Amino acid sequence: MPSSDLALFHVLRMRRLLPDAVLQERLQAATTRGVPLEEVLRVRRDLELDVLTQALEVRARQGRRCGACGETTYLQPNQTVTATPCERCGGALMARSSGRLGRPPGPPPPR
Repeated sequence: MPSSDLALFHVLRMRRLLPDAVLQERLQAATTRGVPLEEVLRVRRDLELDVLTQALEVRARQGRRCGACGETTYLQPNQTVTATPCERCGGALMARSSGRLGRPPGPPPPR
C-alpha cells in the first residue's frame, strides 16, 4: 500500500473527518482498484472538496523526496526521515527543510 494512501488515511482519522469504518472501506477500495485514496474519496464525495484539499495539504507536509530516485515517500506517525527508506528504491530520504540527505538541518549561518 502506498505511503501516500496511509498518510492521508492517518490525517483523516486524526482529524476525525470520516468514521473509521468508512475510512477503512475507502482504503480497501483504493487498494483493490489500484487507485489513490484521494480519487476514491473524490468519486464517492465523502468530503467537501475544500476539506479534502486541506487534508492533502497536511499530508504533503509529511512527504520527503528520495535523494536517489527523486520520488516522494510519506512519513507515517512514529517514522523519522533518518530511519525510513524510500518506498520505491530504498534510498535515503532528504530532510524537508535542508535538502541534505537523512540529517536535520544544522544551525543557521552567522549573521
